[in-house]
Amino acid sequence: MLCGAFAKSLNIPIVWSSHTNIDFYLSTYIRSYAINLTRRIYKYIRLRHLIYSSINLTVSQDFADYMEHTGIPRPVLVWKTGVDSQLFNPSRRSSTMRYRMFGTKNKFTREQMDSITLFLCVGRISPEKNFEFLSYVLERIPKQTFLCIIGDGPYRHTLEPLFPSDRVHFFGYLGGEELASAYASADYFIYASVSETFGQVYLEAMASGTPVIAAEGGQLKEFFVNGEHGYLWQPDDIDSAEQAIRNAMKHHDYLSKNTRQQALKHSWDSAADQLNHIYHDAIRKKANSDSNNNSFLVLFRLIYYGFHWCICIFLALTFMAPFVKVSSPTTKTKTKTKLNQCSSF
Repeated sequence: MLCGAFAKSLNIPIVWSSHTNIDFYLSTYIRSYAINLTRRIYKYIRLRHLIYSSINLTVSQDFADYMEHTGIPRPVLVWKTGVDSQLFNPSRRSSTMRYRMFGTKNKFTREQMDSITLFLCVGRISPEKNFEFLSYVLERIPKQTFLCIIGDGPYRHTLEPLFPSDRVHFFGYLGGEELASAYASADYFIYASVSETFGQVYLEAMASGTPVIAAEGGQLKEFFVNGEHGYLWQPDDIDSAEQAIRNAMKHHDYLSKNTRQQALKHSWDSAADQLNHIYHDAIRKKANSDSNNNSFLVLFRLIYYGFHWCICIFLALTFMAPFVKVSSPTTKTKTKTKLNQCSSF
């Protein structure tokens, strides 16, 4: 925000790209009695800065529509990000990586690990990712399945006890070629988060030829067709999740072929070309506007925009920061009764 104040003072065009759904996260990271207040404060702060942008970007049409609904000047452009289809590739499937994904504590033979359906989840382990829902899903799916969770974060040690150690392995952080190999070595990618504005992990899995089973969200509308690239479930609906997994396990080969073909349509080259055109548009808009930068105007704008920045920081420190907390994931004992009547696969 401070950089934005300086840019406006010096009449430098601003391209602002919004990637995180902070509005959603506030319900997780702010005390419940202050959520409405902090959300209003945050929206005001965001609006005060994004109205000064030459061009506003985000990564999904769903979130672009939401931003416009909250007062951000139209249009909010959708920057269609891409995936490295050379790195994330079905050819990286590896028996060695697959065995590693079962962990050292599990006493499976290689023949068993080859026959067990392996689900993969990749992401930062934090409350908003809804990992605990997967612990309930595991109770509804066949015993001949296994879940590998790749990633790390502040709630790993809190979440681990919620999962049966004989059916789940917390791998920890992976990157680069090892992560690409893990995607390709799994049978399905499963994800319960509904807070993504885009969700790069979906495209990485699809580029690896790994069908996606996930909670339905607006971000998937950009590149995913239910029944063609995997299956979606209604958020927080255990029956819907079970049915999505059941459907996906019936059509693995068909889904795998489609996911790879779809991901190839979303390259980094096309994403870079789009962004290049956006920057040129911002430069052209500046060239067509008043670019008077005499010392008096610069000083006046610096005071004006600097004052707005100070007000926004004051609001954040006074009406947001004091209410910050981190919610613990829901434990099984709190919601177990909701699942007692659930039938098994």
